[in-house]
Amino acid sequence: MVKRLVSALSVLLLCILVNAQVTTEPAFIQKDYYNYIPYLELCVCYFHLKEYKKAYYYNNLAKNVKPYEQIPLKNEEFLKQFII
Repeated sequence: MVKRLVSALSVLLLCILVNAQVTTEPAFIQKDYYNYIPYLELCVCYFHLKEYKKAYYYNNLAKNVKPYEQIPLKNEEFLKQFII
């Protein structure tokens, strides 16, 4: 399982890096797939790897992208118990 999580981390970090290269050309681009969703998925991966501070960090990045979404807000409450 750890090997799969590490592979997922690589792919997700690549998605975030690609975000900087997305052009403003007319196209069907869903920006959530370049920041918000990878941030949440990185949060989950790091949580399962028991790296709670990193999970909290990526959840906060997702929260910064969409501050009023319920998922990062609930994740934040949940993750606080592991960051003591």
